[in-house]
Amino acid sequence: MSYFADMFTKTLSLQSRENQENWVWIGLIIFVLFIPVAKPPSTLGEILALLAWLPGIFHPQIRLERWNNLRQKTYLLFLPAFFGFQVLGMLWTNDISQGLKELNMQHDLLVIPMILGSLSSNP
Repeated sequence: MSYFADMFTKTLSLQSRENQENWVWIGLIIFVLFIPVAKPPSTLGEILALLAWLPGIFHPQIRLERWNNLRQKTYLLFLPAFFGFQVLGMLWTNDISQGLKELNMQHDLLVIPMILGSLSSNP
């Protein structure tokens, strides 16, 4: 394990874990509220949610719990599967730049369900 993984593992107590999930929910709420208004604030909300969610993957117990939560909510895997089909469709496209733009616009189909499906509690 790297230095950062050890640091996250040691500092991730129950209290900080609940705080971490609260920050994930705050980021997701900001993301959802600003989708119709403007792209930069919604992107900041998405980044906040990802940054709050990522340290948990370095802790083995949290990683296992998130995986089990995601396996129980298989209906949330439909959107990442749809995104995966779009990535496969990039193999047959003639306009790679337009395809990458489309993937960039729809990357939320991959990120948001994976975060929501792996969280252990509701806000």
